[in-house]
Amino acid sequence: MLTKDAGVAGEARHHLELLLRQYPGDRAAVQLLAQLEHVDQAPPGGPQR
Repeated sequence: MLTKDAGVAGEARHHLELLLRQYPGDRAAVQLLAQLEHVDQAPPGGPQR
């Protein structure tokens, strides 16, 4: 499942980067990229209790 999630996140990042090339400074795209970066730094398996 982690591999699938990583692939989806990578694909989303790729599309957001393409969007930002066409529309530099698009706030929604910048915020989504920041959230993806945050997801990349989270420990595998989601939040730990």
